[in-house]
Amino acid sequence: MIQSSKPQQSLASRRIFTPLIAASSLALLGLGALFPGPAAESEAAAVPASGQWRGELPSSEASQLSWWSSNDGGEAHSTALAAEQQILSSAELEDGWLLLGQQGQDLALWRLPEGAQAQIHAITGGDEEERSRWQAQWDGAWKLEPPALSRAGLMRLQPQAVSHRGELLGLAWLEGPEMRSLEVRWSSWLGEAEGWGPVITVAKAAEGTQTALSAAVDSSGAPLLAWSAFDGQDDEVLWSRREQGASDEVRWTSPQPAFEDNQVPDIAPRLSVDGRLLAWSRFDEGVGGYRLHVARFEGEGFVNLGPVAGSGSVLPTFERPLSAGSLEESEIQRRGESESYLLYRSVAASGWELARIASDGRVLARALAATSNRERSRRPVVLEAGPEAVRFGWTAASVPETVKGKSAEALATALATSVLTTAVPWQSADPALGLRSDGAEDGGLR
Repeated sequence: MIQSSKPQQSLASRRIFTPLIAASSLALLGLGALFPGPAAESEAAAVPASGQWRGELPSSEASQLSWWSSNDGGEAHSTALAAEQQILSSAELEDGWLLLGQQGQDLALWRLPEGAQAQIHAITGGDEEERSRWQAQWDGAWKLEPPALSRAGLMRLQPQAVSHRGELLGLAWLEGPEMRSLEVRWSSWLGEAEGWGPVITVAKAAEGTQTALSAAVDSSGAPLLAWSAFDGQDDEVLWSRREQGASDEVRWTSPQPAFEDNQVPDIAPRLSVDGRLLAWSRFDEGVGGYRLHVARFEGEGFVNLGPVAGSGSVLPTFERPLSAGSLEESEIQRRGESESYLLYRSVAASGWELARIASDGRVLARALAATSNRERSRRPVVLEAGPEAVRFGWTAASVPETVKGKSAEALATALATSVLTTAVPWQSADPALGLRSDGAEDGGLR
């Protein structure tokens, strides 16, 4: 069953609080539970097409799919997923959305058309016929077969779609017999008639684990990949870019380190949607913890712009605020602006922090949503990044004792009855963690 929710408080009056995450969650997904907010009854108004699909883990007992609409206040509409299904990311295309996830240890893809979010809204209103139609489409019509598996017995993990101006270019993922033998794979999307192209190996198995795959396009529209790989001593960030060869042959550059070997781990790389910036966490012996860095891609490699946060800054993602509107609106704004929004977990500050970053790596402002030490948190949705404040949102809370052990339908009802939102004012960037315009470090924490 699917339930809708809408925050009931004004921006100025919302209470600010976020839960604590364990330092061990250097995984790609945030886990945990949040405080329940007031339940809201669903409305009959149509849900606008602008918004974001989001896979969430509101509890250890179920994963769910949520549609966050760009309505004032930030509405969320959610449904529980089948056992072993998990949505990891989504890509907005000209004619709908591509949802990427896993079912067990294999890829799972869904192609949702325009209007799918309106179905969620209809189901929320108690439309049983719409609920049955959604389930049938989700299980069948909307499923997109992934690229062919090279041989049986291999796991396929961390799918990443690459799109440019609303057009799907291809799919990247990790594949191998076990976690220490994963290779980076790629398949181009050739269109509805032809489907996926041949599977190409971008990077063969390294000396140890390859993980944290991230994908984007560079300024020319070429797919760009970054990931971390163990080199026998520590983790390093590697990257590769697709090149169009003679006779339309698809080939990738040889994987190469983004930076010189520094004898310390570099983990969890994340590319901005335009491939202009790379964020990752580097172990800093001076502060005794991981510290977030940013680099700029300059066509033939990356230039390290330095640290942008203090010790214990992990799990970075570049975000597009929900209020930014549709893909076309966002593209127009991006071409006229040079700032990015970087969301990350601050273990030291016990919260999720959003940094507004200039193209030269300077942090212009920060907004920290502090946590409660009694709860764990998941990555929030950035509902709005205004001139004065940032508004974050989460769905649902811990599984109530009254529904534990019951059906997924009952569980979904319990998990998606509320939205928690927090309004956090922007703070001036700490000059001790900033960069001068020439890219040199100003000093500060080491």
